[in-house]
Amino acid sequence: MPIPFPSRERIDFLTDFGSFLPAEASADSSFDFGRAAMDGKAVWICAINPAKQPLDELASFVSMTRFLEKILSEPAPLILLMDLPASHDSAQKSHIPTSPDHLLANRYGVGAWYYFLSRLSGRVPMACAVFNRLGATLTFPVSLCDVAVMTTPSGMSIGRMDIVSKMTRAPVSYDKLGSAKMHAVQSGSIDAVFDSEEEVLDYIKSYIRYMPASSGLPLPALNTHPPCGPSVSALIPSSATQPLDMDHLIEALADDGSILELRQDFAREAITSLVLFDGHPTAIIANRSMEKGGLFFPQSSEKVVRFIALCDAFGIPLVFLSDSAGFMVGSGVEQFGSIKNGARLMQAIATATTARLCVIVRRAYTAGLYAMSGAGMRPDRFIALPTAIMTIYGESVAMQLLSGRNEIEKKSAEHMLQNAHAPQNFLDHGMLDAIVHADQLREEIITFISEHQRGERASAKPIPPS
Repeated sequence: MPIPFPSRERIDFLTDFGSFLPAEASADSSFDFGRAAMDGKAVWICAINPAKQPLDELASFVSMTRFLEKILSEPAPLILLMDLPASHDSAQKSHIPTSPDHLLANRYGVGAWYYFLSRLSGRVPMACAVFNRLGATLTFPVSLCDVAVMTTPSGMSIGRMDIVSKMTRAPVSYDKLGSAKMHAVQSGSIDAVFDSEEEVLDYIKSYIRYMPASSGLPLPALNTHPPCGPSVSALIPSSATQPLDMDHLIEALADDGSILELRQDFAREAITSLVLFDGHPTAIIANRSMEKGGLFFPQSSEKVVRFIALCDAFGIPLVFLSDSAGFMVGSGVEQFGSIKNGARLMQAIATATTARLCVIVRRAYTAGLYAMSGAGMRPDRFIALPTAIMTIYGESVAMQLLSGRNEIEKKSAEHMLQNAHAPQNFLDHGMLDAIVHADQLREEIITFISEHQRGERASAKPIPPS
């Protein structure tokens, strides 16, 4: 059943009954902002009210940005509910404000909105819901939040349809310019798209439940149930050439119904999900080998970098589930910055201060091993399943490369392929911490989470001894 009215009804749906306390300055503003409780947790809310015409647009912005400034000294999760202000004529037409110069350059004008959201990023959890087609000023706050979700008809673009068509002198398709689907699948600017407002708001509520009140504080412990699906071992194919359904594998590992996937339709070869293990928030980074072979592309590296930064800011332990054949090769990915984005990924892993567990579920080929926080990247724990494969080249590639090579190279390749399928050799030489049976993997992860950080972010993680 659709929510009948915007703004306050959206706030009431999100928060505990009667808990919203509007800030006094919001009375004459096109923003409804104030403090509330969500499942007993204090949160800040800032919502654009599409039915409210501000007495003064500049004054409205000033009061809202001063509200954001206050959050810096009283940190708690912030939720933005974005809609089209009543002062805008339509979603397609560019708006000319009544005080354009002052909105542009005032110390508490539009720039201050971006400034304080940027300052709050990584300090408090921030989530955004979008209910209309936004343009220009309204777009950047969406991507300054940790997560952003849209209703199907909504969207965003820096230039609205009228100004884009005039500047480009060409027909404009909103589906390509700024639709919710485009941002979910192609730009990667949002995390999910839903048909109903209730689904959008439920996603926001789930995200906030998993997060601490602010950076440096302990993560919540939630009441959950263990998974109720098939065993993990039943989901792992006997051959590395058969597809592995990583989504089902994560469902078999994590607490029942606890998976919240971020950027779920963007760069689908990489999975970035928040889950619960025994009620404790945990970050899963995994390769979806059923999509593009689980290879790393520039977009998937970018996606994982952003996710690591988010989890590191709030001390959420990282669990890497590797089924990676490495990085995609070819002129296309090189032109789109595969090396640059891959290097940033390794930098993000190496500098993360939250705990990291690397699990070789099935494959870790060439630099894919490092992109999944494996050997050499100093994970806090590095384990493999008994059937795991670690190698520079997979067997089919290695055999093609060996054509015409000398005997020394052929013997090296044979040795590599023999060891690839024998994780016990890596364990015997101290390159692995343990080999864990698939059906014991959930308990192994729970033990790891319980022994490491639960929100207390280390100021500097020491380099483990060689």
